[in-house]
This record gives sequence, structure tokens and C-alpha cells, in this order.
Amino acid sequence: GVTTDPCDGEDNDCDPATPDGAVETWFGVACDSTDLDLCEDDSYACVGAAQACFDNALDLSDLCDGMDNDCDGTTADGSQDVRVGAACDGDDPDLCEEGLGTCVSGAFVCTDTSDPAPDPCDGVDNDCDPATPDGASEAWYGDLCDGDDHDLCEDDATGCVGGVQTCVDSEQDLSDVCDGVDNDCDAASPDGSQDDRVGVACDGDDLDACAEGMGLCEDGAYVCTDTMDETPELCDGIDNDCDGSTADGSGEAWFEGPCDGLDEDLCEEGAYGCTAGVQVCRDATGDVRDLCNTLDDDCDPSTQDGRSEPWYGDPCDGPDADLCSEGTYGCASGVQTCNDFTGDLFEACNGVDDDCDPTTLESMDNDGDGIAACDGDCDDGDPEIFLGAEEICDGIDQDCDPTTDHDGDGDGYRDCEGDCAPMNPGIHPGAPQDCASGLDMNCDGVIDAYGPACAGDPGGGTGCGACAMDPRGQGGRAGGAFVALMLAAWAVARRRR
Repeated sequence: GVTTDPCDGEDNDCDPATPDGAVETWFGVACDSTDLDLCEDDSYACVGAAQACFDNALDLSDLCDGMDNDCDGTTADGSQDVRVGAACDGDDPDLCEEGLGTCVSGAFVCTDTSDPAPDPCDGVDNDCDPATPDGASEAWYGDLCDGDDHDLCEDDATGCVGGVQTCVDSEQDLSDVCDGVDNDCDAASPDGSQDDRVGVACDGDDLDACAEGMGLCEDGAYVCTDTMDETPELCDGIDNDCDGSTADGSGEAWFEGPCDGLDEDLCEEGAYGCTAGVQVCRDATGDVRDLCNTLDDDCDPSTQDGRSEPWYGDPCDGPDADLCSEGTYGCASGVQTCNDFTGDLFEACNGVDDDCDPTTLESMDNDGDGIAACDGDCDDGDPEIFLGAEEICDGIDQDCDPTTDHDGDGDGYRDCEGDCAPMNPGIHPGAPQDCASGLDMNCDGVIDAYGPACAGDPGGGTGCGACAMDPRGQGGRAGGAFVALMLAAWAVARRRR
């Protein structure tokens, strides 16, 4: 069957969580222990294998509340209330306990029916309230009075100090400032007599901060007698305008004007200032480089445009056929320019790279015709063209002689086509004769010259070469000698060319 746990001091149900005697019918039933009240506010339990009324340590007191708190009808209501029978303060302004606490119809009552206790100025806390000052109930308490200060104004209050009526100084000494009001309540003191501005050096209504005037009080208004002009701030190391916030020299006409510092350009990138009483140019920028852009970057018209470019003045080769750097880079109209205006340097047979082109060597025979360029090969890329080659009348200089097979004078005739003067554009086959020239203008082998009149000469002896060719021989000897002389002279001149 079910194991029970009777009150016998044994754990019959083998469960330590259930108290001994837990199955007894009286277990937990209300009871009154041996406390001061008569209320069953305790309960039965099993103590030492015996039934006992267990005291829960709560002793109910009979308070003043109209209830029988201790379950004892013979005790009066409130008999155990700590306030009943004790001194108390009634409902009056003071805090003095002049009554006794009682319990009437379940309510606490204080029998204090005395009037409020006044607090005169006697050094005693008559109203039992430390928060109220001594003498607070005196008729004069708080009245205005003039304390021991320099003014004559009743700006203090009457109080009680050490049980004695006293004018308590508020430590506020009213000064007679300049405002048209008798601030210190003393008609004998002039307006502003205690104003800390009156009679003191002052600065008037000017732009400097110098105290060049004196403070006065006129018609209730403060006036500064500073009528001096504004003091300019000069560059002299002195605070002329008496204002530490203004820079030394700020009154100078040049102050903060543009200037050029200690750099190589002439550009006004800085501003004048004053340091240690000396005018200085505060230009902390670097030199302005003069670039090749048609602008005067460095503000110096005497310096050339582009002189600051890294290539300026470097050697360069101009637009000629050689590769020699005979010029230097400059700047023209904002464009990098090489001022090499020399002529072409041609490669000569002298052991020097005259044209500054290592690919054109004196001993080089590029076309394999046995003649190098410096030995007279005018076209070292064509083996059919070299000095001494057979000249063909085809417009190409095969023999490297510009006077042969060449229209050097631009008259439309080459020497191989009968141009007897290849470097004179006025002499060529078909050109008009000029008897005064003494030359063969039309390259017909006869010198143009005047001869004597001949039979059949319609010009009456004015035709050129008519008599020189006269089969009758008239004038022929003289004409033939002259022709021979001119032909010889032409041949010499051709060999020299």
C-alpha cells in the first residue's frame, strides 16, 4: 500500500522533502502560539515527533485603526500604538510638541490646542523650527534699512543677529555711475562720481585704440574727450594705433600692395608687409618659368620666350640635307624652332664625317660600280651612274658631270641637244642673233657679228654674219678670224666649268 509519513520522527515515505507528520489530519491547521497576541496566525507542525503549534514569529499589535488587531477584546484600540500617549505637535504653524497622542473612534488625535508659538528675536528657537530665522515673528523683521556700506540707500533688510535687531548688510554697495540717477542715494555726490570710466584715460570714436582722451560725465551720459585724429600704424616696430590685433605697418600706403620677391622672375606674386619694422616683400613662390607659348611668363620682356624649356639652347639640325647639329633650339611664335640656317654639308674625301651621317662613308661603294661617293659617284645607289661613265642624251647625268646631258639654265635645251651654252638661258638653238654680243646666240657655230655690205644683203650691211658666209670672200678673212677667236674662248670657258 501507500507509505505514509506520520509524526514519529521517521522518514516513513523515504522522501526527505516531505516534513515529518505531513499526513496527520492536524498538520498545518491554524493555532495560536505563545506570542503576545491571541490570534491564530500560527500553524500545527510535527516537532520532535510530537504535535506542536509552530510560532511564525509574527506578534500582532493593537494599532489605532478601529480593529481588534491582537484578537483580544479586553485591550483598548491603539493600546499598542507607539503614537498613543506620546507628545505630539498639533495642526498649528509651529513645530512644538505641546499635545499628547490619543486614539478616538479608531483615529489618531493630537490634543495640542495651543496657539502657534511666535519666534521673537531672543536667540531661542521658539517655534521649534530651525528653518525659520530667529526673530521672524517680529513686526520689524525684513524692513528695509541702510547697512554699513558706502551708499546711503536702504537696500538692506532688518534681521536678528545674536538675539539683537540688526540691519543686515547685503554687501551690495551702490555706486553712483554716470546715468543721470542718484544711484548711491547721496545728493551731495555728483553723477558718475563712482563710475570707473570717469576721470580715466579713454579712446574716442576713431579707428585707433589709443587712450588719448579723458572720461567725463555730462548730462547723465559718459563722454570721452579724445578729439585727436586717428593714429596710423606705421612700419616701425611700434604699436602706433594701440591695437595689438592690427599688423605693424598696416597704415602704410604700400601695405599689402603687389611686389616681386627674391626670385629670378619679375612677377609680382607677393604682397608688401612689415617685419621687425622693415618693409618686406612676402613672395614665397618659386621662379616662374618662361615657356614657349608667346607669353611673358616670367614678366621680364628682356628674356626670350621659352628660355625655361628643357630643350632651349640644345644643339639641333635644321631643315638641310645633312645631319649636323649646327644650330640650337629656340622659340619662335610660341613654337620650338631650330635656328640652323647653314647650308648642306656634303661628304668630301677627307677622312671626316662631313654630313654627320655615319651611313654615308667616304670609302663606301653602295652600288658596286667601283667608285665611292667621295670619289665622284654622284649616285652611289645606281651602278650605271659614276664619274667617267658614257653619257647618254636621256636627261640622266650618267657621267656625274652636271654640264653634260643637263638643262642647267632652264632654257629647254640640253648640251647634248645642241645647247652651246648650257648655263646661259639666253643662248640655245633657235635663239635670236645679237651681233653686238660677240657670241653665237643661236648655237649655229657662227659668232654673231656685223659685216660689210654684201650683194643681196637687204639690210645694207646690217645683217649678222651675212658677209662672213659670203662665198665671194668679201670680209670673209676678217670674219673667219673673229669666229675662230670666239669659238676658242667658248671652249676654254666650257672646260673650266
